[in-house]
Amino acid sequence: MSHVPAALYLDFDNVFTELRKHDPTAALGFAEQPDVWLERLSVLPEGRRRRWLVLRCYLNPAGWPQTVDGAPQTFGRYRRAFVRAGFEVIDCPRLAGTKNAADIRMALDVLDSLQASPSPGSTCSARPTPTSPRC
Repeated sequence: MSHVPAALYLDFDNVFTELRKHDPTAALGFAEQPDVWLERLSVLPEGRRRRWLVLRCYLNPAGWPQTVDGAPQTFGRYRRAFVRAGFEVIDCPRLAGTKNAADIRMALDVLDSLQASPSPGSTCSARPTPTSPRC
């Protein structure tokens, strides 16, 4: 079975909020069982699979303040499910108004990953030098 290297940078707040507008049940499934949809994303045609090199979930733990059965609920309640599914959860609290730091953090993390990744066909070293990229 061949594997395809892949990375997933997920803006939880945006995906959950938009999904909830259209299908609240699907939004809860997305938030409570990320392992289920991540497995679906992992399977590719012809028996190939994605090999997740990076799984990051950017989440405002205090986002979506709402009361359910008299108890306050926030996005932070879904953190454990994403950690169990293998995600690194990055806290992105609100900066000003309604905007949080997720967009900026994600963009910087993607750029860092691209710079750290060797180009296809190149060799890499566990001990990087100026001429050999890190693996």
